[in-house]
Amino acid sequence: MVFKEILPLHPKKLTHSMNNKIKFTPIGGVGQIGSNMALIETSSSRFIIDVGILFPYEDFFDINYLIPDMSNIGKIDALIITHGHEDHIGAITHFKEHYPKVPIHTPLFASKLMEKKLKERGLGLKFKIYKPFDQISIGDSLTVTPVPVDHSIPETYGLLITDKDSDTAFMYASDFKINNTENKDLEKAAETFNKFKNRVTLLDSTNITSSQDKAFTEEELYPDLKKVISESGGRVFITAFASNVERTQTINRICKELKRPMVMLGRSMKFYAQVGIETKHLKEHTKIHYEFGIIKPNDDRLVCMVSGCQGDFKSATRRIISGDDSKIKLSKDDVFIFSSKTIPGNEKKLSMLENTLSDIGCKIIKPGKLKIHASGHACREDLKVMYSIFKPNFVIPIHGESTFLDAHIDFVTEILPEALSIRILNQSSLVFSKDGKHEFIKNEKINPILIHGRDIEIERSSISERRKMACNGVILISVNKKSKSYKLRLQGLPKALDEKEQQLNEIIQSHLNFSKNSSDTDSSEDLRIKVRRVCRELLGYKPVTFVHIV
Repeated sequence: MVFKEILPLHPKKLTHSMNNKIKFTPIGGVGQIGSNMALIETSSSRFIIDVGILFPYEDFFDINYLIPDMSNIGKIDALIITHGHEDHIGAITHFKEHYPKVPIHTPLFASKLMEKKLKERGLGLKFKIYKPFDQISIGDSLTVTPVPVDHSIPETYGLLITDKDSDTAFMYASDFKINNTENKDLEKAAETFNKFKNRVTLLDSTNITSSQDKAFTEEELYPDLKKVISESGGRVFITAFASNVERTQTINRICKELKRPMVMLGRSMKFYAQVGIETKHLKEHTKIHYEFGIIKPNDDRLVCMVSGCQGDFKSATRRIISGDDSKIKLSKDDVFIFSSKTIPGNEKKLSMLENTLSDIGCKIIKPGKLKIHASGHACREDLKVMYSIFKPNFVIPIHGESTFLDAHIDFVTEILPEALSIRILNQSSLVFSKDGKHEFIKNEKINPILIHGRDIEIERSSISERRKMACNGVILISVNKKSKSYKLRLQGLPKALDEKEQQLNEIIQSHLNFSKNSSDTDSSEDLRIKVRRVCRELLGYKPVTFVHIV
């Protein structure tokens, strides 16, 4: 059965009382991949799951990232972090500014990542570190139990959320895969889950459309990665998600067996490796080097793990491939392994880097015939295992684009026809009652906030202005009305306009001679229009034009 966005008959009546009810509201991460954040409410408690960021898919002119709008969330009792990926913890400093005293429950590994962000901003560093199956009590009837799940970063948890008053259990697992089908932790959580009348799963939709039926385990990558490295006659560069400490462990183990030195390149790659060692998730089979010293950059046995697998502009991957690194110069004997999946929107950036590698003559290895990357997200067979263990009567797909949510619903309708599948997007809410009923509230959509520079909010209107200046160029005219002098500057415009600069000068001079009686505002606007009209005739478009009169 499928339930899609149908408004309740009496939405006002629904929000009047939360007695014996529990409400789920995704604030980010549903209908998009990134910016994960959800609100859970009962009559006596309210808490947030995760505070992630969203990296922009389109060109937002150098903004850093987007975050959910937290201004209207209201009072909350706790924040619970599921794991340390940026799309789940990246907005922690913004959250801390909104809620400086709210307790933060988190795994140890994620706390180390958040600690660095909060230190840089001078914000509080107190966390409540939880372990598997700890009982986190929130309010009178709500309990949250962290359940370990497999993913691509250490200490990832699903959350078993149980509420006695509404007789409801949520199994929330936004990021997971199944390495072992006989999973005692999931079975233990399911024993509790299945005691409740309303049994609701909120599961990962990231790979529902993948052609791969089952997500690889990290162990499955070992033979092919070792084969590629062992057969290389030159240096090997491997770019991967820096947070994938288990991948780093695999490469480190291979380096020991092949007696090849291993160096970490890029700030994030070094940082995650160091946190991995500190938290005992990364064991050094052979020494990991963070700088060149006794290890020489031109050693043909060298294996380098390089951050920036998505081709980010300032990353080590881009710097090395573009030839801008002061110590590494690639040659035709080198091998470059892309041990990662391309995030949608980054295809062009990466293809340009691959073209550069090809021109150098480097051998390029990408996921395909060889198993060199394992996704951290559930494919269809992983989801089948989860549904067979938990046996929900309500299914809410999360963590995916809108098309992924639809595909997830179609999949569940086939394998679990007795469950009710419910499609929900960000800001809308689902309420479950003790009597087994559910109701849907469609709330007004709220745009995410754009963050720029030193974590500063920037308005969308400013992005629009940037776009106009970037696309059309800028003309700056500064006029001294008293001396009848002026300065003209052309920025970001074709050189062809320089040849017409005399015509622009004549327009400005003529304007100065005949605008004695007009106000500065009228005069500047009149001049602006004249200049833009001439440029339109010359260029076919109107540059952004500023006229300043003193």
